[in-house]
Amino acid sequence: MTKISSEEVRQKAVHAITRLDYSERQVAEIFGVSARTIRRWVTQYKEEGQLAPKPHGHKKALFSADDVARVRELLLEQPDMTLEELRQALHTNASLASVCRLRQRAQTTRKKRNAP
Repeated sequence: MTKISSEEVRQKAVHAITRLDYSERQVAEIFGVSARTIRRWVTQYKEEGQLAPKPHGHKKALFSADDVARVRELLLEQPDMTLEELRQALHTNASLASVCRLRQRAQTTRKKRNAP
């Protein structure tokens, strides 16, 4: 029942409730969203006076472009570097999975060590 809604749809829905005395359930059926979504829109309109969708949060990247370049340099010097060694060389406490993704962003593949 989830549907991405434009600001115009939100305005029409809130107008139907606040001015035309439709119920939340009726408006939800008309616009194909849940009654909870309609309630959220009405609350947002009353509290903020506008109905623009709120921005979706994105985490700041853990590693910068400089880190990617540094990984490339490190792996050119020592291609058999493990993820743990790479993490230590970068002076970070990021998870090994994050370091692995960083190495992938640097577009390098892992060289396996030869068996002793």
